Amino acid sequence: MSNKVARKFIWITSKLVGRLRRLQTRLFQTDELEQLLAEIPRALSSNDLSGKVVVITGSSHGVGQVLAAAFAQAGASVVVNGRNASEVRQVVQNIQAAGGRAEGIAVDIASESGAAELIKESVARMGRVDILINNAAILGPAGQGFHQLAPRDWSRVIEVNLNGAFYCAREAAIWMADHAVAGRIINVSTGAARMPAEGIGGYSVSKCALEMMTRVMALEAAKSGLTVVAVELGSLRTPMTKAYFNWEEHQLLPPPEAVVPFFLHVATAAGDALHGRILAAWRYLRDPHGETLLNGPLAELDKFTFNPVYRDGVALNRFDPQIAALDRAENPFGMPAKVRELLQDAGQRFDFSRYPDENYPSLRTALSQKLKLPEDYFTFGNGSSELVDRILRTFALPGEEVLSNDPTWFMFDRLCQAMGIVNRKVPFVETAEGFDHNLQQMAREIRYNTRLIYLINPSNPLGVGIRAEAFAEFLQQVPAHIPVVVDEAYLEYSSNPGTLRSHEIVERSDRLVLGLRTFSKFYGLAGLRIGYAFGRREVMRLFERLEPLFCLTPLAEAAAVAALQDAEHAQRTLNNADTERRRIQARLAESGLRSMPGEMNVMIVECPVPPERVYQAYDAAGILMPRGVWQEKFIIFPIFRPEQNDRNLDILLNA
Repeated sequence: MSNKVARKFIWITSKLVGRLRRLQTRLFQTDELEQLLAEIPRALSSNDLSGKVVVITGSSHGVGQVLAAAFAQAGASVVVNGRNASEVRQVVQNIQAAGGRAEGIAVDIASESGAAELIKESVARMGRVDILINNAAILGPAGQGFHQLAPRDWSRVIEVNLNGAFYCAREAAIWMADHAVAGRIINVSTGAARMPAEGIGGYSVSKCALEMMTRVMALEAAKSGLTVVAVELGSLRTPMTKAYFNWEEHQLLPPPEAVVPFFLHVATAAGDALHGRILAAWRYLRDPHGETLLNGPLAELDKFTFNPVYRDGVALNRFDPQIAALDRAENPFGMPAKVRELLQDAGQRFDFSRYPDENYPSLRTALSQKLKLPEDYFTFGNGSSELVDRILRTFALPGEEVLSNDPTWFMFDRLCQAMGIVNRKVPFVETAEGFDHNLQQMAREIRYNTRLIYLINPSNPLGVGIRAEAFAEFLQQVPAHIPVVVDEAYLEYSSNPGTLRSHEIVERSDRLVLGLRTFSKFYGLAGLRIGYAFGRREVMRLFERLEPLFCLTPLAEAAAVAALQDAEHAQRTLNNADTERRRIQARLAESGLRSMPGEMNVMIVECPVPPERVYQAYDAAGILMPRGVWQEKFIIFPIFRPEQNDRNLDILLNA
């Protein structure tokens, strides 16, 4: 199955999270759905369930009905269950007409007596029970808050979704233990169990409790040979979801057949690999092996690498001196001269057999003097990317929310996804001058479970700086307990006096402001991986708890100090960015092309032809440019040295 198809799988009951729907609902295209459904015949043929008896609660309609037919087709004897006798009978007849073996037992499993009858009758008619799938569930009244929900409606949801599963699992486990059957209990949950959902509180709570019950059952059954596992489903085109979606949305949801390969895997895979786990259908469909072993958000990710660029079928090597590698916003002048001098006698100055001083005193002092902040206001990391990762792990938990700009740094998106954190984005607002941070809308988007706000100043890739005055007003609208993270990886490239410098505000504000900076860009030390964060002591006391021990090498610390002392390199870098930014903008304007010059060492420029043609021209010339298209006609244009900028402009204007 393609990664594209798997990523499209809807992993949460869409409207359960209100405004998050636009971020977390992925609707199938027709061709992608066909690819997914094409997996079903292979799954059926490769999973032999001959001789197994499978009891599926709530199988007279929806997902359960589809599973009953699929398991019968895979060779199992199936017990169909539901409260409506005529519906149960019809499903059984359909399975039998297709050559499968099935029995129907119409009982309400939400009562202890009903669950006991289901298991007892299943054994009486089929001779045994090997697999119990606790699928029966009801949504309850949709759209009602907990204070509006009638106690009887709440109780009914808990009775069916939780108590019924417990009663059935208990009866099945007793029979399996008494008859030495190494059986399997599969509890069907949903993505709503991991995230608070408006309007269906009873349903969400019942599924969350069902997952905890699964873990408890697995703990207590660990030595019995019984396998207990829970599965989370996303939104499917079933009668239950019809109550929550409008007609058009419901028709676009994938059919319940989409999860058949997933259930066949959970029913047949090695029990010790599944026992006690809570597997998600959307992750399994993307990477079965990864979800089985990782059992979490990481199963949705591959290792990140930059896509290679090819010329005449050969991948371009960005370290080849014949290639102009401009795709990572590196300093066009390379390392500062003082750092080069340091490296010349590094072998004599440094003994790398010794661990560094974990407090990094020389760099701490240098930064304190430069930014006029106390020395205990700093923490360090292996590049600012490690600091962003640590910020998320420090302040947010899976299922909670953070706010960021749209667009934001692509790695922030990835880190949130890896941790199961919801990244809600606020688009930039268009102004007469271009674009601006929509801080007022950002403040309005703060919710009860917003755990931090992540801003980039200047923004990447638009290059829009945050106005200091607007930021001060924004902070007053942010609750005092929510950290506001300002990633200033490119700030040194800005000469705009009105742009925020977060180090100037951390002590003055009573809010939790955290600034992030790096030596990778402006200071030309990307290969040494040096990042730092700063904030008031009470903030840093929390944030520094996850600082990796010895995260900076002695050489990196010394190089950072030398870079701070090299005023000539810094001035040349800033002057070049300012001068070339204006020159590039003027030449583009002469050609009738628009640009957003920004305040960093890249800018957004309009293409005279489709961007792909421009990229092809750069590739053919051996120039690696940043990839990314804005509003279908703007690309990211690096600000390099004058001669390289002229070459890049010539290619752009003549592509």
